[in-house]
Amino acid sequence: MAFCAVAEGNVKIVESAVPMGHALEGRTLQKRRIINVHLGGHVQTGGFGIAIRAFGLLTDHVLAFDIITADGQTLHVARDSADEKMRDLYYAVLGGSPGNLGVLTHVTLQAHRNEDHPHSRGFRATFTYAKESVQRILDLMSKMSDLERDYDLLVSVLSANTSGAIPPTIAVFAQWSNTGGPNQIADAAVDEWFQRIEAAFGASQRLPDPRAFNWSVPVPLSKLVMAWRMGSR
Repeated sequence: MAFCAVAEGNVKIVESAVPMGHALEGRTLQKRRIINVHLGGHVQTGGFGIAIRAFGLLTDHVLAFDIITADGQTLHVARDSADEKMRDLYYAVLGGSPGNLGVLTHVTLQAHRNEDHPHSRGFRATFTYAKESVQRILDLMSKMSDLERDYDLLVSVLSANTSGAIPPTIAVFAQWSNTGGPNQIADAAVDEWFQRIEAAFGASQRLPDPRAFNWSVPVPLSKLVMAWRMGSR
């Protein structure tokens, strides 16, 4: 059975077979939205997630990993290894093409603790599809380069569905990650950003969503990450 253990503080040792939908109690990793993707494949292809502006790629947080190479060696490969060949292997394995250089078994990661980002906020909502709403939210997204890295926004659009099982919808996921820690307060600028996101959907109707978030109150980072996921569990 795949496991995840705390080594020290916010450092996690995780088996590569752990699904990315696995919850880490009180801690956060950069995860894909598809929960059935496992750590081993995710981390060897960069590790994209919704909070990429705030925290970068998952590979940015890999301290070390254990790997079985083609010649049968079991190696512990660390980013700060004194051995140049080990450092080369570290970057080669995390550079893409999972499995080409060996079988990854465990990964040591620097996670983010909820208590280090106590004011984080999020907004998740689903709206009926309207072209005007899509144009407005994408216009807002195009201007995000001027914002601090705390702000992340993901929009999923289903403009048509011939099966009729799911109506055309727009799903929006917005996050303010409080990267500055306890002394960084969510001020009026943060409120205004979330308000502009809501206002962009004036031409749409908001649909019921059991995982919806109210952006006006703090939400732990670990809970936000689990809310963005998609999958069967």
